[in-house]
Amino acid sequence: MRHLLFLSVVTALCLAAGCVRIDYIGREFTPTPESEPITYYLNRGEIPPGEFRIIGRTTLTAPDGTDGYDIKDELLEKARACGADAVCLVRARKLKAGLYDREEPDPPKKPLDPADTAFHAASAVEAEYGKPVKLQGEKQFRMEVVVQALFLKKKAEVEKLIAGQEQELNRILGEKPEPSRAPAEDKPEAPTTPAPVQQ
Repeated sequence: MRHLLFLSVVTALCLAAGCVRIDYIGREFTPTPESEPITYYLNRGEIPPGEFRIIGRTTLTAPDGTDGYDIKDELLEKARACGADAVCLVRARKLKAGLYDREEPDPPKKPLDPADTAFHAASAVEAEYGKPVKLQGEKQFRMEVVVQALFLKKKAEVEKLIAGQEQELNRILGEKPEPSRAPAEDKPEAPTTPAPVQQ
């Protein structure tokens, strides 16, 4: 029970603080070791041609004002967990995530002065029967930073891993490789039929 209460408190704090959220769609491999650095490309033009293959796409959502270094660290951490060798940014933008009431502090109370003709709006008015009613404040947009990126893995390594996964799957299912992928000497020769003779 205590553990459940702790988890619910942590979840509520994360939601209140506006934690970073990462959604990933793609293949996952063995995590990249800490000893190997993950390359971070700011755009597709920086990627060496033919060196990498895209293994997945990710979308990171964070509250407005999140530090760019924190965003980079989150992307690199997720890429390492998915077994990627590089990250390439695709797009970063700010989006409106919702509305909230802007709270304004009540003006300081001053003694009555007949010479003071300025109007000070109160945040609450007395309703019928003397109960205070909160006035609707000005609405503000809550902004979020949305970053889209590609996770990349070295092309030769991906092809080797995929071939290994296919062999393992074929072994488990007891299937033979597809004819197009079988070695040439294993392919049976097509029977030849003699051509009809014209008279």
